[in-house]
Amino acid sequence: MAYKAVIFDLDGTLLDTIGDITDALNDALKEIGIPLAYKKEEVHKFIGSGAATLMHRALGSYDSEANFLKLKEAYMPRYEEYQTRHTKAYPGIKKLLKAMKKQRIHLFVSTNKPHKLAREIIDSRFGYDVFMEVKGQMPGGPVKPDPAIANYFLLKYSLNKKDVIFIGDSKTDLETAKNAEVNSCLVTWGYGEYDWTVTSQATFVVNSAEEIAAIVL
Repeated sequence: MAYKAVIFDLDGTLLDTIGDITDALNDALKEIGIPLAYKKEEVHKFIGSGAATLMHRALGSYDSEANFLKLKEAYMPRYEEYQTRHTKAYPGIKKLLKAMKKQRIHLFVSTNKPHKLAREIIDSRFGYDVFMEVKGQMPGGPVKPDPAIANYFLLKYSLNKKDVIFIGDSKTDLETAKNAEVNSCLVTWGYGEYDWTVTSQATFVVNSAEEIAAIVL
């Protein structure tokens, strides 16, 4: 079936952001004197539930309220400063979005990245007019798999759930789609785990942007 609206996750789905996140995290840990440093593959496991969760996971045995607050103060400015250094769209994504826009499909972004940073990186890498709306986490607001942002899009734009698909790279995104009662598409190039216990929960599983086009268009 064709879809009239697509809600995308951001990190690991549209954009490969892991290098910049890793650099910001390692530099912040070094600044506050925590003797930890991570490879990109290790940081993969920290992503998916918002910046606060990422920092708690990164602190590991050093996690405490005091260390978390110090890391947050050191990490968040770097997170913003570094996010355009190496971040790039995954292969075929820009072409896919262009094709969807041509077919008048409504495009949205729902991410656990802080809202201001999400808006900035989307504008930087895709321009201002590709997505109808981009929503990230607001201070104190819910994070995925809470479907609050997806439900906001459904209500604001009077979308029928059967006409909407949620595309992401993680189990969290699949749970978000389920909670919003829309179909899901799991991409396998991101930061999630892709064994059968995860893939079996998705309506679709894809390995390329071209496969998304075949489903959505």
